Amino acid sequence: MNTPFTQLSGHIRVLQELTDAKIAAVLARDPNQLLALLQSEIDPMHALDRFSDEVDRLTAEERAQLRRQIEAWQVRTDYLQQLLQRNLGYIDFIRSLWTSLPNVGLSLDL
Repeated sequence: MNTPFTQLSGHIRVLQELTDAKIAAVLARDPNQLLALLQSEIDPMHALDRFSDEVDRLTAEERAQLRRQIEAWQVRTDYLQQLLQRNLGYIDFIRSLWTSLPNVGLSLDL
């Protein structure tokens, strides 16, 4: 059954997996992989926003379970942040890659 709880839990799980993959990309100093992972987390992050009204309807047990899942994700996110801070040169390199990407957009020449 695809309840709001299972959907929320699934999106959080995807974000946890992406965070772990970002950690691996930072450790491997793989900017292309890191950039791809950063882009791939946009949709799951937006998906979480769509559930803001649904959280109030979850049971106390479901909220507690989500809280534990989010806390575990936060630990990995904090670790990722520490890795990035220790590798500021790498961050500057990633920023230079990010700003050098071509703008993708629709031009109608109107």
